[in-house]
Amino acid sequence: MILKKISVWQFVLLLYICRMFSAMTYTPAMGVGSGGVSILIAWVISLAVGILVLLPALWLRSMDQGKNAVMLSMDVWKRAGVLVALLYCAFTIMTAVSTFAHFEFFMTNAVFPQSSTLFFVITMWIACVYAACMGLESIARTGVIIFAGFLISFAFIAFASLSQVDMPNLKLPLEGLGKEIGFSVYEQFSRNAEFVVVLLLLPHIKGNLKKGIIALSCMITVTAEIIAFLILTVLGDYSATQTIPYYTLSSVAEFSIFQRLDALHMTIWVAIALVKIALYLFLSMECIRMLLPEQRKKWGTIGCSILLFFLILPFCYSKQAFDGLYMVFSSGIPSLLLVVILPLGIGISVKIKKGGEKREAKKVPAGHSSPAADPER
Repeated sequence: MILKKISVWQFVLLLYICRMFSAMTYTPAMGVGSGGVSILIAWVISLAVGILVLLPALWLRSMDQGKNAVMLSMDVWKRAGVLVALLYCAFTIMTAVSTFAHFEFFMTNAVFPQSSTLFFVITMWIACVYAACMGLESIARTGVIIFAGFLISFAFIAFASLSQVDMPNLKLPLEGLGKEIGFSVYEQFSRNAEFVVVLLLLPHIKGNLKKGIIALSCMITVTAEIIAFLILTVLGDYSATQTIPYYTLSSVAEFSIFQRLDALHMTIWVAIALVKIALYLFLSMECIRMLLPEQRKKWGTIGCSILLFFLILPFCYSKQAFDGLYMVFSSGIPSLLLVVILPLGIGISVKIKKGGEKREAKKVPAGHSSPAADPER
């Protein structure tokens, strides 16, 4: 099977805008008792944590650059590898569902309160399925274009907000600073679904992945720090009462001839949502297609597309279901399992298998071959 490849910098920009979707929809943890300074410190620590938890991914890549975590698990664990593929498929498609639910909630509550949920669901679903079927290269190229648009939008909002910064809004807790920082770091790790994307895209990336991961982590940290700083200092305690504080920030920001920047933000945000959903839908399709013979791989594409549509509906119409899904991701259990535990287990198994093959090779004396390999026998 010939895998489509993207450059490491396309990979970096694609995952960067996917992560920015979470940053732009994130309410700083003020509601659970974290002060502003705690959040800013936590983002810096998360930079190191993010690079650390991706070491297993780099380890797997060093073993075989042509295979991802699922492929390697099927090599060494055989039938158990099927379960691994299904776990990664479930995670990616549920991340797409979560992103879809965030998109629908934003559009029908913050932007168009009187609009039909079903209209946004159907139109966005069609667009995302089409983008996913176009393949990884098309998604990555679109991501690069949207990255440029995001930078322009972000720069406008950041510069327009500087005049409204009020430093006293940054609060340092009187006690429990370490606990608050630890909570925020763990929460940011739990919300970073892009860790899983790295493990699934390993054979699709050409270039120095190690440098790419470091650059990606630094870019995300710097941008997130600026977003959190502006939300905390401009909106203050008011941000804790807002569903999407960054959108509120864009609404109060004014820049030159633009009276408000929320329309610009909305356009970029919708484009980012489309790319992120398409990427995770594509990855879920890939996980299923690995389990199917060549002539039936198209059914993996069709099945994941239909499954996404029917999974979206309950999470878009039920706040309880939406909150429940958020709690599952926020628990950190899926990330720990799929980013740390399984990759380490797969890596150890591959090492053991390769060690056994080397020992077997040493048992065969030099210049001798097995009877099956000797043409004169």
